[in-house]
Amino acid sequence: MFASMKSIRTPREIQPPFDTSRLLTIGKLSLAVAIRYFRDNPREFCETYSSLLGYTHLTNGGQTTEPWEFFMHMARRTHTQLAPITRTASYPHTGQQIGLATVSLGRTARRSALLAVLLGLSGLFAFGSNLASAVAQEEDTLPARPASNRILPEETILYFRVRSIPEMVELARQNGLDSMMEDERLSSLFGDLYTEIQAEYDDQLKAELDDVELDQFQDLFAGEMCIALVAKRRQNMEGIMILDVKPETETADKLLGVMERRAEEEGQTIEMDTEAEIEISILRTGQDRDLFYFRDQDTMYFATNRDLCAEMIANLQGKPLEKTRPFFENRKYRTIMGQCRVDKDNPPLATFFIDPIELFKAATRGEPIAAVAVGFLPVLGLDGLLGVGGAILPGDDDFTSISHLHLLMSSPREGLLKAISFRSGSYDLPPVLPEDTGTLIVTSLDVPRLYSGIESIYDTFNGTGSFTELVDRGSEEVEFDLKTDLIDLLSGTVTFMNWSAPDSAALNGASNGYVIEVNDADKFRETLQIIMDRIQADAGENEVFKLVKKDGQEYWMVDALREQMEDSRLRRRERLEQFEDEDFRRRAEREMEFSDRFIRRPVPAFGFFDNQFVITDSQELMDHMVETFQGKAASLTESEHYSEVRKKAEQLLGGKQPAGLLYNRPINQLQSLWGAITDPSMIEMMQDAVAEQPFLSRLADAYGRNELPPIEEMQQYFRTSGAVMTDDATGLHFLFFELKNKEE
Repeated sequence: MFASMKSIRTPREIQPPFDTSRLLTIGKLSLAVAIRYFRDNPREFCETYSSLLGYTHLTNGGQTTEPWEFFMHMARRTHTQLAPITRTASYPHTGQQIGLATVSLGRTARRSALLAVLLGLSGLFAFGSNLASAVAQEEDTLPARPASNRILPEETILYFRVRSIPEMVELARQNGLDSMMEDERLSSLFGDLYTEIQAEYDDQLKAELDDVELDQFQDLFAGEMCIALVAKRRQNMEGIMILDVKPETETADKLLGVMERRAEEEGQTIEMDTEAEIEISILRTGQDRDLFYFRDQDTMYFATNRDLCAEMIANLQGKPLEKTRPFFENRKYRTIMGQCRVDKDNPPLATFFIDPIELFKAATRGEPIAAVAVGFLPVLGLDGLLGVGGAILPGDDDFTSISHLHLLMSSPREGLLKAISFRSGSYDLPPVLPEDTGTLIVTSLDVPRLYSGIESIYDTFNGTGSFTELVDRGSEEVEFDLKTDLIDLLSGTVTFMNWSAPDSAALNGASNGYVIEVNDADKFRETLQIIMDRIQADAGENEVFKLVKKDGQEYWMVDALREQMEDSRLRRRERLEQFEDEDFRRRAEREMEFSDRFIRRPVPAFGFFDNQFVITDSQELMDHMVETFQGKAASLTESEHYSEVRKKAEQLLGGKQPAGLLYNRPINQLQSLWGAITDPSMIEMMQDAVAEQPFLSRLADAYGRNELPPIEEMQQYFRTSGAVMTDDATGLHFLFFELKNKEE
């Protein structure tokens, strides 16, 4: 389906991730052609390039020379830099490796030289454009001060930022929160719960917090909020928080006053310092780290290091300290934000960034075993995971929101990152997936590359040929060839799905299914039968697998596991009858009753549907998939919701094929959970469990007084969502989107 999709013009805010691999390929090819021409025709290349720039003569040491002579002079001066090239290159137009060519240029030669120069320039442009797209991204600007990414140090290794909390709340209200709160079937429940929370706060905390009202806490979240960890070179990891507070309010000052009074009561001291005319308060904790905080206009800044305060203040005032740079100039962060289509014209609602390697080093600094682990990272290729980050962007007429997640990897990838490679494709769904699927994830691994990568890494630690020997020993043990009879039979396409039985009232009632595509179903059956026979032989007379036939379809259940769980339950009940403590026995019986009624016990089932090997953790799901496969129940491909997700995914990708696809329909996924939390027995058990805890008991009573409607009547509050994954030269990119309901 994706293969036939033509490029579609999409709005700026939902453009697909920049395809750097194509541009890099063009750049490499163009430069390769240009370099090859320069190698064979150096004089023609230089003179054509100079004429394009408008130079016919150049001045060198007061003497006027032709471009080619000037180039040769500079080449001789930097001969050591050109030596690696001249050792392998031959110049047919010269009498030596570097010398003056005497052949005149004809029309054909000039055309060829012009083409070579243009190709070289286009190649450089391709590389430059790729670099620009990676780093020339600006998150956004704020009216009163620089954004957090311009205040934090470049060495920030963990960063989470919400641009404006009120803006996010307002967006949630516009996207259905208001209508949900006003729904008469829910408003009384929300009102009762908030009343109980308000009463508990007034009774337990209000006086201790200088009579700050519960509603006043929203004054602390009046704009941007940012939390970060910083790891300067060879220094301990430090923390930072930046928080916009509501102007002309005493809430922040009151809460800071409460904190300082409690600190002094515990023997801690408060000191004052000044940096660039800004007062810094210092809470001396007497422990490893002190707390430093200051206020500038309507923003509070907290840090665990005095130097970080100085650096933030300098960045705020536009006067960076010597040898420091803001986080905005962190190349990993900028590259990820560029891939997430973040810029000042498209400000995100929230962003995050993690430098996993530096975070691990900082968190384990000084630990000998951690140093050993860090040493192994290059061997495994994991040092190539440069960063993880993402952004939540505002939606448009079709989407409530669009989110990006990017795993930035070095190029070329090595080790595990090279081995774990995903293949792009159309991802036509197998016919076993039911229409009422809650969650679907489908992707395709490059199995040969994965096998080869694991083999290479294993041999690195154990010697060449060690992995082959390991596989051979394993093959002898299981009595079939692991490589030929198992690994090579896997196509790499794997589907995960989640489904809730309509009549289930279990908290974990959603069953999971895995669909594995195989290249040769008959041969895979033979391998599976060998494995099953081996397991059955080890179990003796106890039957492990039970063959089930439904509508002409066969599958197996791991019946032994179901029998074991039932035997365990009976033995536990027998032991309970022996306890004399009535209270203990009553609690244990209540727990068993709760478990029997609201906890599903997974029992694996597996079978073949053409070339799809299916594994589920419940017989109900397997039976439902059989009905779907036989055409007695609608398949997911017939779902209008899935079709809409697929259509929007194609539009967002602009004709590019994905390396993975996600579909989520919450109304299907939450069906069993909703059945559990609305069951009268569940409410009664919940009230009984918290009877001795006044606050929780009041909350449980409030919940019990307000009956929730059936989940079918709540569809307008649950939105269908989807995601696509792409794999390019910069790493893996995930694009998530949530569709607006048709009523909106």
